[in-house]
Amino acid sequence: MERRVYYIGVRWNRRVPAIDRVELVLDPLGDWIRFNDSTWFLSTTEPQATLSASLQEILAEDQTLLVIALNPKDRFGLAPQWVWDWIDSQRGPTPRTVAEIVGQGPPIGDLGDKRSFGGRGTQ
Repeated sequence: MERRVYYIGVRWNRRVPAIDRVELVLDPLGDWIRFNDSTWFLSTTEPQATLSASLQEILAEDQTLLVIALNPKDRFGLAPQWVWDWIDSQRGPTPRTVAEIVGQGPPIGDLGDKRSFGGRGTQ
């Protein structure tokens, strides 16, 4: 299957965010970045149905989940350069992991914390 980058959003509905549980689900599926306590970007070859089913298993009934395929060519915003480098590399034939990109230099900002990324490339 073709590699895609997905936006994953969770609305916790006044519960303590289960960030660790989400990331344990994402780790075997691909390479990911946590943008904040409710948003992740995942690069994977897994089908969207697999992502949704895996994540729904760990969420409560009153929590909301969005899994949306992104078009990395159509993007803008303010983020550390390594985030843009990662997004851009996902379109190529040999995508680079976050760990490979961050290892090339010190990341800037909160997203540079090791806890902000993970997946197959960090194991």
